[in-house]
Amino acid sequence: MWTRLRFGKHRGKTLPQVLLTDPDWFYWAAVKSGFLWGPLEQEAADLLAKAARIKIPKRHPRNWAVEYVFDRDGRFEGWDIVKADSWMHRGSNYRERSDYLNLFIVAACKTYDKGGNKKLLRGFRRRYFGSATARMTERRCEAFFDNDGNFVVPRD
Repeated sequence: MWTRLRFGKHRGKTLPQVLLTDPDWFYWAAVKSGFLWGPLEQEAADLLAKAARIKIPKRHPRNWAVEYVFDRDGRFEGWDIVKADSWMHRGSNYRERSDYLNLFIVAACKTYDKGGNKKLLRGFRRRYFGSATARMTERRCEAFFDNDGNFVVPRD
């Protein structure tokens, strides 16, 4: 059961839905602002951990990697799932790889990048929900974050 926000532009939504529709706002609210407290603070902490370690949706995920692409100015250009042992293209763009999808990669690299987050979420919806235009309903967002099988467990 997720707590509904009672304030701001996302009033009435739960944090999983906000995260998958407006990650800039979620990241700001959960990390920068400090105004989430009580149950919302606990839910935000859980979502921060999960959204930073989303399992690659392929058979044998360890054989795959997420490749992020940034332009020369550090703006996010997109991401794809590639063979982990494939050659990483070198060119005018900066590329980075990870064993999992991190929905906060854009926020970690640039303070505010609405366009970058749109590209990130479009790819996320396509890969995880079958369509770049899939609606991120409350039920769909909550179900995704309630399924622990969608996330990589950190190794000790």
